[in-house]
Amino acid sequence: MSENTRLSRDLSGDSYTERTSFKAFRQSGQYFGAEEAYGGPITDANRLFYSTREPVGVWWVKGIAYDIWDNGFKIVNKADPDDEKLNDKVQKVLQTLEYRSNLPRETVYERRYGTAILLLSYTGFGDEIEWKTPLFELDDEGKPPKTLNSTQKLLQITPYPWTEVMVSELDTNPSSLRFGLPMLYKVDTGSGGGDGTNPSGQESEKIIEVHWTRVILDAPRLDEHTYLGVAAIDVIFDDLVGGRNARWAAYQDYYRHGGGFPVIKTNATAEQNKAWVEAGGLDDYLHRFGYFLCGIDEDFKFVGAEGKTLNPNTYFDMYFTFIAAGTGVAKDTIKGVSAGRVTGSEVNERQYYKSISLQQNQKTPFLRKLIDRIIQTGQVEFDGEYMIEWIDPFSVNPQDKAAIEYMEERTNALKTYMTVNERRALEKLPPIDGPQGEMLMLQPGQNPFTSGAPNQQSPASPETEPEETGKSESTLLDTALNM
Repeated sequence: MSENTRLSRDLSGDSYTERTSFKAFRQSGQYFGAEEAYGGPITDANRLFYSTREPVGVWWVKGIAYDIWDNGFKIVNKADPDDEKLNDKVQKVLQTLEYRSNLPRETVYERRYGTAILLLSYTGFGDEIEWKTPLFELDDEGKPPKTLNSTQKLLQITPYPWTEVMVSELDTNPSSLRFGLPMLYKVDTGSGGGDGTNPSGQESEKIIEVHWTRVILDAPRLDEHTYLGVAAIDVIFDDLVGGRNARWAAYQDYYRHGGGFPVIKTNATAEQNKAWVEAGGLDDYLHRFGYFLCGIDEDFKFVGAEGKTLNPNTYFDMYFTFIAAGTGVAKDTIKGVSAGRVTGSEVNERQYYKSISLQQNQKTPFLRKLIDRIIQTGQVEFDGEYMIEWIDPFSVNPQDKAAIEYMEERTNALKTYMTVNERRALEKLPPIDGPQGEMLMLQPGQNPFTSGAPNQQSPASPETEPEETGKSESTLLDTALNM
């Protein structure tokens, strides 16, 4: 196999020229048959279009990608899980690599195309980076070295979609632990590295050939191929096409016939009517696709749906049902609405984050490779075992926890006092008119100096008898309730 043979999926038909002439793109959402849309082969142009133009496709590719990384993760030292030093050091290096923007972006690419790469730039090679030079060699067990040359530091990580990558050489040694996997990649760094939202792409090209040790390949959904993953959007692609066509048809129906179908009667002959229509007729006055013209002695009845439009909800419900089946996310969550009650909303939310948790587990090997590279370079000194712990979206972070505790204290303090009418309402008594009803009174068993905690008042000294210079709280309460 020649050096430049493309070993990945064939992208030769994925140029901008052919993409712009693609009928389903030119005639937005219209279905033309199995060869070009529903049930047919999915091109990368399809994947790009539906993940940037179809709302559910945008959510499933981009929204999920950012939710995966939104809550973050912790690096836990297995030898001492309570030690935060390792996590702090790794997070500090990741911050310099701008992982908060680069890793979600890379995840968008792999969810859209099934495969993406993270290009790793190191220091220590002078002005010209030798991309083809191996960064390290694997040992007899197929493991990379624990440390690299002290001058080699991970400087930058850059995500690239698979549409900007070619595999130029495979490992063809049957005895190699990497047999069948890429050895060298060709990466278009001129037009790559964008967010993929502009189908026109860029004209500039700068191809570099990169050794696999300078790349992290990300293909979490492997199936029948050795290193190319299945795009996340593929499982719901046919339903995205069907839903887009159903929505397009509904829009067209409302535009064409939503207000009825005009029928115009004239006293002219058929030939005169024809000439009038060909001259423009009422085209400048009727903002719809057409009307029917008949003579005075002719009649026309628009049967169709007898003046009633079909209810599109049946079709859209089918659309969301199959999308939910393919994604494992509740229909209400996909629609962006709550379940209508607190319990239902919580169940839907937990189901959604269970889906996110599964996606995070798929990303863990990819993240481990990046952290291993940071440890290899000595940017983080660590010689032990670690694990990645994704932060539970339902857990409360320390800042929010402090805010909740403060609000609870405030609420308890407010409960220390009640107005006379509030107290009377609890006892199901009528309110008192005037300022007396709005007077604040301390509730029995409450002490304003103990944050509203009941029964925390200091007991009276047994040697000291209480002074009887005023009424007791119970007497005041009895008075207020008996007014």
